[in-house]
Amino acid sequence: MKIKLLFISLMIFVFYFGWSLIKDDAPDQPTVSDSEQLTLSNQDINEQSLADKLREKSLTQLNVPEGLKSVAEELLPISTEELSMAWEEEYGCYVFGSEGLDAESDLLSNECNHALLTAHSFEEAQWMQRQGYPKKSNLDKLNNSDFREKLRQLANQNYTPAIALLAIYEMQSGNTEIALDLSSTLAAYSDRHLTFPHRLNGEALIANNMTDLGVIDLQVASLLGDTEAGYLAHRYIGNNTVLAMSTVNNAHLRMSRYFKLPFEEYPFDPRPDPSSG
Repeated sequence: MKIKLLFISLMIFVFYFGWSLIKDDAPDQPTVSDSEQLTLSNQDINEQSLADKLREKSLTQLNVPEGLKSVAEELLPISTEELSMAWEEEYGCYVFGSEGLDAESDLLSNECNHALLTAHSFEEAQWMQRQGYPKKSNLDKLNNSDFREKLRQLANQNYTPAIALLAIYEMQSGNTEIALDLSSTLAAYSDRHLTFPHRLNGEALIANNMTDLGVIDLQVASLLGDTEAGYLAHRYIGNNTVLAMSTVNNAHLRMSRYFKLPFEEYPFDPRPDPSSG
């Protein structure tokens, strides 16, 4: 009888312990203070542009060292008024370093109609800036070693715009493992609703032959509103129905863990249709 009671008690313990593991399975997003990241809630998107919101945060509040403030300011989004006059220069066709790329490269494509770093209208440029895409004026400086060194110093402060640029540079240079390390850090320290960190990390995973994981990140970006990321995910999945189902299920699982909301309440900021630009 004692053995039977002991067995029942053990089963109850295993059940509750197992349930607690399932319940707490997803690790929370790393806790990052205001001095370490730029934050914006999904509700704020409709109240004020990301650019204007972020420019209100002083670089002193963000803990940027004095000698790096000018560079950090360059990485901030420009105002809506500035963007309206310079969106083609800042988010137009991005061809920097394209001579070293093959035709299959997507993230750094020199084909404007399909480049992930390209806007086809002012509305799409606004969306890209909202979603954490870097400005062309910053991308054009990536061959400058002094600029990259300052980016590395800012990245050490968990300054996400600098991390994004360095990840892109390493991808361009063929250093895919370093790029993945940076893109993973970017994804961890960025606001979850931003599509670009998910998209960049997906690209880096695929570049490191981890396609099954990469397409999940691309699908998450798609669920958040980046339709082009969804098209790219489908291209890698092809006719593999098992991978397609697994990708969608895992992307939804991640979204539910990130936001702890039902499907219909996920953050969603649709990318403007390029054909309407």
